[in-house]
Amino acid sequence: MEGLTNDNGNSMLKIALDGDDPTYAPTLDVDLTSELGREDRRPHRRWSKSQWHSTSLQKHYNFLDPDGSDGIVHESKLLAMNANKIPKMSPCCPNIYDRPTIYTPMIQTFKLAFLPTRSMDLAGVELTVAAYIFSKDLPNSEILAYVEHCIADRTALLTLAPNERVMDDVITVVATMLSKTSNSYQWFMPTMIMQDALQGTHLTHANLDAVICNHMRCKVNKVTEIFQPMWTDGYWYLMVVDVRRKKLIYYDSLKCTRETEHRKFAMTQVALHLESLTVGTNWLSSCTAERPRFSSYEYEEPVAVNDQIRIQIAIDLVLRSHNPSAIDILEKAMRY
Repeated sequence: MEGLTNDNGNSMLKIALDGDDPTYAPTLDVDLTSELGREDRRPHRRWSKSQWHSTSLQKHYNFLDPDGSDGIVHESKLLAMNANKIPKMSPCCPNIYDRPTIYTPMIQTFKLAFLPTRSMDLAGVELTVAAYIFSKDLPNSEILAYVEHCIADRTALLTLAPNERVMDDVITVVATMLSKTSNSYQWFMPTMIMQDALQGTHLTHANLDAVICNHMRCKVNKVTEIFQPMWTDGYWYLMVVDVRRKKLIYYDSLKCTRETEHRKFAMTQVALHLESLTVGTNWLSSCTAERPRFSSYEYEEPVAVNDQIRIQIAIDLVLRSHNPSAIDILEKAMRY
C-alpha cells in the first residue's frame, strides 16, 4: 500500500488495499476501491446505506481517535507519524469485518496534485482521504476542515503538497487545531504575533485578547513549549521555544547558509516580542515564580521536516475529532 516511482522516471501509484503486491505502470492512477474476488461468488444479502455507512465508517474513524484517547496531538508524533494499515471497506460487502473473504482490486483513476512516494507511508483510510484532499478533479472551494472560526478549503490544503508554498490560512488553522487538542502548557501561536514583531502590524486589543485566550492558555512560567511559524523574505520556517531545555529550535526544510543568521535574528526579535507580551505579575503563577527569558536561549538546528509531514498534517486536519465534518468528508472520500 505504498506510492512508487519506476526506474524510467514515469510516475504511478497503484494500491492493493487487500494485501496484493503493488505493481508498476506508467500512470498516475490510484486504486482506492475493491470488489469480491473470483473465489467468492455467493450472493449477498442487500444492505442499505443507512444500515452500514454510519457504523462501518465510524469503526474507521474510531480507529484513528479511539474511545478513551486524550485527543492530544503531541509535536513528536506530528513530526514522525506512521500510518497503520487499516482494512478497506468493500462497497459490495458491508460486513467485511465479520467474515473472511478474498478480494481483488478494481481500478479507479484520479488526477492528484502530487505523486505520493514510498516514504510517505500512506495506507488504508489515510490514503483514501489523502487522494480526496489532493484531487484535481474536485472543487477547490469545498470546505474540508474547520476549527472554531478558522476554515480550510481544498485550495488551502493543496498548498501542503510537496514543493508548494504554504498559505497563511493553513498555518493559522493548524495552530488553532493544535491549541484546541493539546495541553495548555504548549502554545501554538498564529502568524499575527510574528507579523506584529517583525512587520509592526500593531495588533488591536481585540485581536490580542483573542490570541491570549485561544493560544496562550497558561501562566508564562508554566509554559513548556512555544511553536511560532516564521515568515522571512518570502519563506516559511518554524521556531520552537523549548522552555525546559532553554533552546530556540530552528526548523527549516530548505536551509540556506546565507540566510541562516538573518532568520535566527528574526527568531530573537519574535522571542523578545513574546517576552514583552507577558510582562506583568498577572502572567506569573506566584510572586516568587521565575519569568523565562526566551530571547537568551541558545539556537538548535534539528533534522528538517520532509514531505511526509506536510501530507500527514493535511490528513490530520481533516480526520481528527476537532473537525465536525470529519465523518462527512470520510464518507465522501470512500464514495469517491
